[in-house]
Amino acid sequence: MSKKTLYTIFDSREDLVRQLVSQVLTETGGRIDAIVSADERLAQKLSRLLTFLSFVFRRMDSDLGKELHFRMPEVWRSVEQFRERKLQENVSKLLEQGVR
Repeated sequence: MSKKTLYTIFDSREDLVRQLVSQVLTETGGRIDAIVSADERLAQKLSRLLTFLSFVFRRMDSDLGKELHFRMPEVWRSVEQFRERKLQENVSKLLEQGVR
């Protein structure tokens, strides 16, 4: 795809990156929610969640993630806010499930 075609779809490079990051966060959130709400034992959910999160965090720590952090800090902040919010809400859900 040519740059000209890309810029007929996206207003700017930043718009492209924002939409891509938004899509990745939506998919990641969906996978996390699916793991937490699965009909499995708590230990299995925790194991699956930790495995998935380690994969996600490795991707975020890649050169691409570092470049995003450096060149588009406001987009990176949205990634970090998503990570904090998702971890807090899902750890709470898992703790509630464990208590039950």
